[in-house]
Amino acid sequence: MTDASAAPRRRLLYVVSEDFAFLLNRLPMARAAREAGFEVHVATNVDKGAEAIEAEGFTLHRIPFRRGGLSPFAAIPTVLALRAAGSVNVGRSSRWTTRCSILSSTSTCAR
Repeated sequence: MTDASAAPRRRLLYVVSEDFAFLLNRLPMARAAREAGFEVHVATNVDKGAEAIEAEGFTLHRIPFRRGGLSPFAAIPTVLALRAAGSVNVGRSSRWTTRCSILSSTSTCAR
């Protein structure tokens, strides 16, 4: 039986351009966040790291990041996919809000 008044689990969203970059550079922090009670989500372009990310128990959001090019229109699919990844909440709010930080090429948002 669960307590209805219990606070919802805090979520942490890592936004990384490539899955291997997350696994090489952010995995220890994501594990620590999970151990601290966060629900960890990873939004990234997926190549070969999907199984490793999901095996850690993290929620994976496949984002079509594209490198190069100067057209702002080329970024539209990425922006739409990130907005969709931010809509995963089934509770009161449907967007990732409040605390976001950008660390080198990785963004993290906690809610």
